[in-house]
Amino acid sequence: MRNGIIMEKHKRYYIVMTRDGEFLKVKKIKEYQIGEEISFTTSQEEKASLGRKLFARKIPQFSMALVLLLAVIPLLTNLNTGKAYAYVTVDINPSIEMSIDDKQTVTAIRAYNDDGTNIIHSMDDWRGKTLTDVTEEIISQSEQNGYLKNGRDVMIAITHINKKDKAIDEQIEKTIHMIEQKRRLAVTLIEISKRTHDEAKKLGVSPNKLAIAENKGVTIEKVKEKSVAEIKKMFGNLTEKDKQMEHKEQQTNRNKREAKENEHKTKEEYGKKETEVPKKQDNDSKHLEKEQKKVLKPEEKRKQLDKQEKANNEQENHKQPEGQPKTEREEEKPKSLEKQEKALKEEKREEEQQKKER
Repeated sequence: MRNGIIMEKHKRYYIVMTRDGEFLKVKKIKEYQIGEEISFTTSQEEKASLGRKLFARKIPQFSMALVLLLAVIPLLTNLNTGKAYAYVTVDINPSIEMSIDDKQTVTAIRAYNDDGTNIIHSMDDWRGKTLTDVTEEIISQSEQNGYLKNGRDVMIAITHINKKDKAIDEQIEKTIHMIEQKRRLAVTLIEISKRTHDEAKKLGVSPNKLAIAENKGVTIEKVKEKSVAEIKKMFGNLTEKDKQMEHKEQQTNRNKREAKENEHKTKEEYGKKETEVPKKQDNDSKHLEKEQKKVLKPEEKRKQLDKQEKANNEQENHKQPEGQPKTEREEEKPKSLEKQEKALKEEKREEEQQKKER
């Protein structure tokens, strides 16, 4: 397999420029756009010398090819210096892949389906832009064209072209995470092998979708035309990270529910306490009255006894008419008075003793 950038597009073939700067006539098998990087086999190519291919055409055609050549000089520089680092494939339902160098500059772009082609056509010129800028442009165009639904599910795969570099990978992941936070996306980030990537290219499908089909044991046809949101509904979580994120989200929702329930309980308890306070105050006041009664009881008794003593004295001073017999009740009165006086004296004595003890 060889790679090259499409310089010219014809009815049955493309003119492709390889990494060595060689121009080839490549048989058209699938529809691509000028500026896209493609892979092709030796059976598809037909060598054509630069002079023969360019000068055999009319002057306007030569001018067009020259303009295109000047436009891709930066890409040619990247290809020749071997700085192409990885493929970054973005799937929403539009499936779009970017080739980036070790500085995260986009060097090529291609679509894996018609939705992806529509998005690329609606984008501004992507050449020389960063991974951040081009990815955000893809997201914006997907939103405007109604591809990005409420769940905002996006799947992004990284495929290393040559050797992996941990520092570069960390920067790429930071970039993707930043875009996820900024645009409020639900991103599933995976790494795909070069073998799976190249196989997907041959089949003309997104590497993301081929990886899902292989992982879930289904045919590629089952997921080929599905959006990431639809695939998630079919299979649930696609990666371990998705499971962790779902678990975290469920735990957060549980915590919110518990907090709400506790708040409701607290309000109910507070309301009960508010109704209980007046009752308690009433009980306290009644208890205080009882205590006050207990305290005042000896005084009341004294008053009552004083009144009784006074009444008894008056009765003693009152003389009965001579010859008039006393009734049984009147005979019993002196005895009862004596008892009352004794009780009064005893109470006074107890009261004095209590005062001394205090």
